[in-house]
Amino acid sequence: MLEENGTDLVEAFDVVLELQQEGHLEDLVGLAKTLSTLDIDDDTAAGIDTVLGAVGEAQRTARPVGVLGLFSELRSRDARAGIGYLVALLKAQGRRMRKR
Repeated sequence: MLEENGTDLVEAFDVVLELQQEGHLEDLVGLAKTLSTLDIDDDTAAGIDTVLGAVGEAQRTARPVGVLGLFSELRSRDARAGIGYLVALLKAQGRRMRKR
């Protein structure tokens, strides 16, 4: 294993050492422990990635709109798809809350 992956292991140890020297290793381990307790499946990870990508896109393209502009924008296919996603998210959240 060391012969086949020796370079990768050395690079990984270098990263760990650098994180420790900069004081970030304990924070990273804490974050890893927190994430390991979450119920994240492939669909959840894909959903988070989609939402975060949309946040970045919105940050780049957002512009002010008035009331009439809002209604005009809500007629777009993308806005309707986004509203449908939010409704599905709210319904799923409600189901999980009722199961508690």
